[in-house]
Amino acid sequence: LIGSFAEVPLFQSPFSANLGLNLSRGRINGTLQFESGETSTIIRNTSLDMPLLIRYTSLAAKWRPYFNFGPVFQINIQNQITSLQTITTDDVMTELELDSDDIINDSLSGFMVGTGFIYHYKDKHTAAAEVRYKRFPAGINKPRHNQLEFLISYYL
Repeated sequence: LIGSFAEVPLFQSPFSANLGLNLSRGRINGTLQFESGETSTIIRNTSLDMPLLIRYTSLAAKWRPYFNFGPVFQINIQNQITSLQTITTDDVMTELELDSDDIINDSLSGFMVGTGFIYHYKDKHTAAAEVRYKRFPAGINKPRHNQLEFLISYYL
């Protein structure tokens, strides 16, 4: 949804530290089918992400491609989870609501990589686009959590 970051140059080099704070909302739908029915799960999530990235930026004049990587920390502010199991036996359909509050941890730590470009369209005005991949490892009885993000930013 919305975010902010600070870019701190590292010495006299094309490397910098990129520290961010992003608020995002998401929805995940999943269905697992089995012989006598299926289980459907809907997760609505609001999270606060804090990436701590090292960025390499090309020193070209107008178009500056970059690559970044580093750890990311996520706090899940809201996890609204609904799981329904539908079982069909002898042409009778039964629907059960499952207890699924434990699917996602309240906080996660993982790793992020990303690539993008910065375009300098006026003296101190820039626009940027980036694609990021985040991976959070599986926990005890928790699934692995992967995310793909597309970001657009500008500085006026």
